[in-house]
Amino acid sequence: MKRLLQILFIATCALAISAFPLAAAQHGGSDHSGHDHSEAGHAEEAHSDTGQGAAGHSEEGHVMDHSGHAGDLIHETTMNGYKLAYHLIDVREKMEKMKDMKGMKPMTHHLMVYIASPQGDPVTDGMVGYLIENPDGSTQKVMCMPMSGGYGGDVNFDKAGTYTVKAKAMANGKKLIDSFEYELK
Repeated sequence: MKRLLQILFIATCALAISAFPLAAAQHGGSDHSGHDHSEAGHAEEAHSDTGQGAAGHSEEGHVMDHSGHAGDLIHETTMNGYKLAYHLIDVREKMEKMKDMKGMKPMTHHLMVYIASPQGDPVTDGMVGYLIENPDGSTQKVMCMPMSGGYGGDVNFDKAGTYTVKAKAMANGKKLIDSFEYELK
């Protein structure tokens, strides 16, 4: 029964996720000019933790182009030459429309991570998982699916406070482990 519920959850998430590229195309792609970026965790502050400026430049000079990435950049880091860029997409409005579907867990956001190799090429054949500690101390475990040049998973950021995101990725045979805090106001 537990396995059946897991399969049903994964299938439901896949259906919900498949709507993102279509929605992005209908809303003009990655133009976020109409979004309130005040909840984005101040992307420039996230860059300052990693020695990067707001344009995504690192001290090594490698630049990750975020123009094709949906959502708000909330964290970016470099480890072992690999760049990881996390984007948060608010899906509350979409999920509200799907609330009557049986088996749907209430998710508020979609957390994407885009990984670039030391040569700057997107890593598209890896695996990523998140362990998220909520403000109340409870946790969420999320296995991401490859999509749109990155890896994404549904998360529930329904309360104001600080979320600790721990990510584990396998990229080109290398294990990458990252951790950061994101404050939802």
